Amino acid sequence: PHDPPRMTRYIMAHWRGELSPARAFLVNGVLGYLAMSLLVVGVGTVLMASGFFYVGMAAMAAWMVWASVGIFRCCLRVLHEPRAGTGGHRARRAFAALAILATAAFDIVLLADAGLLVK
Repeated sequence: PHDPPRMTRYIMAHWRGELSPARAFLVNGVLGYLAMSLLVVGVGTVLMASGFFYVGMAAMAAWMVWASVGIFRCCLRVLHEPRAGTGGHRARRAFAALAILATAAFDIVLLADAGLLVK
């Protein structure tokens, strides 16, 4: 059997909620948003094509769905783990809860902004 490429495995692991909440939120969420924003704005500035606006919005929407679903799944997995009395487990659960709240708030703001841009 042929194993999928490493990047494909990573993308699928995030989507399935198999990564740590910190990696899902900080790498795929925060850094992913910065990278996507710089890419879309940079390419849009270079191309200066009105049609690219819609391509850029579609790319941002696809990234947002992938990132948000993966973050929620990673965090919910940690929150549903059996309770352990260790401080590390409590810290992971607290981070997961905060990451869910931050992602939800970010998604609401991003969707509201996108609605304003499309009007």
